[in-house]
Amino acid sequence: MNAALAATACASLLGAQAAAIVPISTSGFAVHRAVLDDGRSIVVKLHIARPGRADKEKQSLTCLAAHTDVRAPRIVASGRVPGADAEALILADLGTANLGQLHAAGHCSREAVLRAIGALLPRIHRLPLDCGPGNPRRSRPRVPIEELSARCPDSRRHIADAILRRAAEMLTQSPPNAWCHGDLHPANIVPIGRALDAASLHVVDLEQFSCSIPEYDVAQSLVTSDALDSRGRNALLSGYPAPLDGELLTALTAYQALRGWAYAATRERRDVALWTRRVELALQPFE
Repeated sequence: MNAALAATACASLLGAQAAAIVPISTSGFAVHRAVLDDGRSIVVKLHIARPGRADKEKQSLTCLAAHTDVRAPRIVASGRVPGADAEALILADLGTANLGQLHAAGHCSREAVLRAIGALLPRIHRLPLDCGPGNPRRSRPRVPIEELSARCPDSRRHIADAILRRAAEMLTQSPPNAWCHGDLHPANIVPIGRALDAASLHVVDLEQFSCSIPEYDVAQSLVTSDALDSRGRNALLSGYPAPLDGELLTALTAYQALRGWAYAATRERRDVALWTRRVELALQPFE
């Protein structure tokens, strides 16, 4: 069904037929790579039953292009998909190999990947607050304490509630002062070629783009990049030149791990072992 929606998006928004469509990922949205009948290769990202999300991501990508040197895929088209409760964001195809896959294939070290992530984050965080989608004060993430505490692993529930309340308090006390990618990890970075420099690396998937504080974004990257051991954390932070609040970063890292567990391992029932390990590592400083 989603492939058919992607084909409809190509026809309605580009006036071109898709000769081939291959799914890349499925989640709250679906992403397909399409080869058009004129030979162009594009990526179609479908936001299904989520009104306004495609336009928000389009604005986020436009903001990056206008105000930073952070590279991102070129926007080809966007709009509603006729006959469906879906919106499409069509992007230029950057290729199939992301940074995580290059590392897995032995083309770059784990430390080099993490340093590259640490260097990309502050360039995003320097975006002007008035350039992003919507009101920065209203786009800050909230901490759903009760929901996350109820979903956390039974063996850690005794400390999860206190950590979540502390994270929520710290976020409240720290006014939003930076636009955040929200989910910057190796699979969301696509290099053109194998170099890990600013001219090569392209950031994708701005689904979680929002305004918060730098520690919120860095914590999420530490969790989703599996940089929770001291060596990984040091490698990622070595690429981040600005000072960060260590206590706040540690609390938000635990929060991001619990949030990931709640949504991935319990709600979507995927990667349970992975998220269990991440929670264990992120909670170690509190035990």
